[in-house]
Amino acid sequence: EIDGNYTRAETNANLQFTMGQQQDAAYNGGKAQWWGVSTLLSQRVLPKLTLGARLDYLNNQKNGGGTFATAIAIPNTIDTSSAAYLGDYINGFGPGDPNAAGYDPNKGANRSTLSLSATYRLTPNVAFRGEFRYDYASTPAFYDYNDQSFRHSNQLFGIQSIINF
Repeated sequence: EIDGNYTRAETNANLQFTMGQQQDAAYNGGKAQWWGVSTLLSQRVLPKLTLGARLDYLNNQKNGGGTFATAIAIPNTIDTSSAAYLGDYINGFGPGDPNAAGYDPNKGANRSTLSLSATYRLTPNVAFRGEFRYDYASTPAFYDYNDQSFRHSNQLFGIQSIINF
């Protein structure tokens, strides 16, 4: 892992490169191997308001995908009559939909994410943050429980309070 950081006045930028492997951690039971790049840029635009953007890419297709932080070769838990491996279909890791054209249990999803945030500091110890996140996978690896289908993307909007003490 290699990290870089740049801070100048009200601007902050980060860059991270990571690569790794782990035996028996891939979704097909083999060795998981991955590499990725992450960037973050934040800018204080007002004394109490900071805007941020983050972009991530993870190349994770070897042996069905998988990393040290994702589940190990879990069987299809949506349709137990199938022996296909879906991977982590909630977070979009692994081979994805076994019924999709071109499904290959030995090829995991490459993932990218874009996050946009706004943080408002109410006091020196209290802040509120809103964030929009768009996730994309190269295979239909995100399971939608509403219509019981797989998708290439997932969107999330979150709001949080941050208390420093």
